[in-house]
Amino acid sequence: MHVNNFCKALLLGGWLLLLAGCATTDQQVEQTPRAEAVLETRVKAALLETPGLGAAAIIVRKEGQGVVLSGFVESEDKKDQAEEIAAGVEGVQRVDNQLEVKY
Repeated sequence: MHVNNFCKALLLGGWLLLLAGCATTDQQVEQTPRAEAVLETRVKAALLETPGLGAAAIIVRKEGQGVVLSGFVESEDKKDQAEEIAAGVEGVQRVDNQLEVKY
């Protein structure tokens, strides 16, 4: 009987921990390293899906409520295109475009 009560207590405790972990605000979630990595990955994926952009040379880093683009592109048009794509990704509120054009 004691083992059964112990198992129930563990199960209940696990659910309470799970629920407590879910009770976060959007602001708290934004600050986690995982949330940063997810946003960076979504932006990088959107850039990589764009043919001819050369996104392999673009570095994406989350900063605050936005992302910073750095690295190199082949033209001003591609620099602008990368910024537009990044700005269109859900969760990105601003883009700091530090891309350099290599001639």
